[in-house]
Amino acid sequence: MKARGELSFGPLPDVTRDGEAFTAEVERRLNHIFLLAQSVEADLHDETEAREVGDQRVSKELGSRFSTLEEQSRRAEIQGLRTQVFGWCAVAAGLIVQSAADLWV
Repeated sequence: MKARGELSFGPLPDVTRDGEAFTAEVERRLNHIFLLAQSVEADLHDETEAREVGDQRVSKELGSRFSTLEEQSRRAEIQGLRTQVFGWCAVAAGLIVQSAADLWV
């Protein structure tokens, strides 16, 4: 993951006039940037963990839905086969009745 930011500071004290003030300001700015970087890193870590938890939850939910749909599909297939078998039995019974009727008439 890439991130980009921009941070602006005012001008630094003149190093030739007051070296200690220059050094103190540079250290203050570096400490500020370091703390900001740590804060951003911690936020990114927290967001990454939250996304992983969310991904796992969504994956589990999708797996559950898939299983439910698969079970419904299987039930529909079984019901279709039952209907088809009943239809073929009805056709066979009709042929038997018709043949018997033809023999007795």
